[in-house]
Amino acid sequence: DNETNAHYAWGKYWSAYIRNIAAEKGQKIYVTEMWDNWDPTNGAVVGAKMQHPDLGGWYADHTNPELHEVSNYAYSINDTVSYNFVDIANHNAQDGQLHYETGLWVRKTIEKSGKTRPINNVKIYGADISQLWSGSEEEGQQRFWRNIFAGHASARFHRPSAGIGLSKLAQSNIRSMRMLEESIDIFSFRPANDFLEDRSSNEAYCMTNDNGDFLLYFPLGGMVKLNIPETEYSMQSLRIENSLWMEPKRIRFPGVIAAPHDEPWVFVIKKLE
Repeated sequence: DNETNAHYAWGKYWSAYIRNIAAEKGQKIYVTEMWDNWDPTNGAVVGAKMQHPDLGGWYADHTNPELHEVSNYAYSINDTVSYNFVDIANHNAQDGQLHYETGLWVRKTIEKSGKTRPINNVKIYGADISQLWSGSEEEGQQRFWRNIFAGHASARFHRPSAGIGLSKLAQSNIRSMRMLEESIDIFSFRPANDFLEDRSSNEAYCMTNDNGDFLLYFPLGGMVKLNIPETEYSMQSLRIENSLWMEPKRIRFPGVIAAPHDEPWVFVIKKLE
């Protein structure tokens, strides 16, 4: 399904149907569901927005009045038999800090379930020529990076006009993400905003790994304190929109990190032996 408002039993039935056919052919396949609900937390993250017919206009004509009951991410999060991974594409209608919080809530909920599964974002909204609900292309870029920093498995820009597709701007972000991935084992990192101090909403996001290395993302510049064990680190910054690495330098923490300009940046901070 795509942005489904169908009853939970529909997806459960068809998931079993196609998995059984695959098993008969000696194959294992992976199945998920894409819910229409914008809020994967179902109200657990205060302030997360959800479309509703009462909003009028397009929503009144296209939104199922039973959306709250039938389009529920909890089904694919909790039903680990029917759904082998979780797609939360429509959470990419959230903005700023709330977008990160809803994505992080899903990750933490899956961790608590004891059955780790990937979290996918098959379409990230945000384009200046699109409808108001999808947000700006700047917000679309930020959603791409916040999904990664919330510990998700995939992030993909949606096609125009609801997203920036494979535009030059999208290519720059994807290229920069690949450069980051080549510089470190990004899959060993986990969300770690608790290490940040003097941080305002949506100013910076942090990840860490078991080696004591850190990644820091600034959506639009800024300055935060990274409160980590006192020792020396190597630090290198990546200018996202230009896909350009700056010269690395040695630095001692705890200390303050400031983005060079008011634009998107990533910092790679590696603990020195």
